[in-house]
Amino acid sequence: RRASRPSLAQPPHAPPSPTHRALGVDGPFGRCEDWRAENPFFFHAPARPRPYLALKLAVSLDGRIAPAGGRRVWLTGPESRREVHRLRAGFDAIMVGRGTWVADDPRLTARGPVTPRVPPVPVLLDRRGRAGPELRVLGAEADARGVLVTVGERAAELRRRIGDRADIAAVPTTPHGFDLAALLAELHGRGLTRVLCEGGGRVAASLLAARLVDRIYLFIAPVLVGSDGVPAFPLGATDGGPEAAAAHAAPHRNPVRAGGSPSPARGWQTRIDPVRFGDDTHIVLDRST
Repeated sequence: RRASRPSLAQPPHAPPSPTHRALGVDGPFGRCEDWRAENPFFFHAPARPRPYLALKLAVSLDGRIAPAGGRRVWLTGPESRREVHRLRAGFDAIMVGRGTWVADDPRLTARGPVTPRVPPVPVLLDRRGRAGPELRVLGAEADARGVLVTVGERAAELRRRIGDRADIAAVPTTPHGFDLAALLAELHGRGLTRVLCEGGGRVAASLLAARLVDRIYLFIAPVLVGSDGVPAFPLGATDGGPEAAAAHAAPHRNPVRAGGSPSPARGWQTRIDPVRFGDDTHIVLDRST
């Protein structure tokens, strides 16, 4: 058996190339949509001068990521958490916002049966420059040297506080926070071409509103947190994709928006059927445009 990667220009049902025919290999070689689902990084890199950006969120049935006060609790079960570690192993970097690293103090490592050849780089967003050396991603538990993203006037103070425990990247801001395009360009310039963002909700909503998210990994737990919980998308500007997925946790093949109506121009689509991990439902959404 022989296999080769698809061409970016190959049609949905590509026949064998003349080279493969000469070797006696027959087709068809599969659907291009299936290739895109399984290896989206390959199709992204030549088209965009920024990292492939995926968003991972664990949400309750009522669209919350944490109880009131943001205290740390596990919404999803151990099966989903093992899958998250498997997903992490395929990315160059794992990025979180300040609310997440303050509340959870995560290690941001890929642990489990799938061990990446190069550990993913932890990326912490820290516009106010308040990260301290006590964070686990800056300590002996870290698998890779992290990157703290801040603004120019905070960089020197942050360097004095953490010493040489991590790299510091200063990026410009807008009235609403970090310039997200500049942030991704900074990570791309550091060779981080596949970035997994794990929240929190405000960072997720900002990236979605800026149309910078290429894929969403949504883990929906069969629990209710309550209206006073931390919302998954507090800014409300999400193109409807994640919200529609949470409301329609069933296999579908059409782009969806809030309410489940088709929206090819601004919607999302599932190229991979939803999967159950324990009691949780895992939905993968790809931007359709």
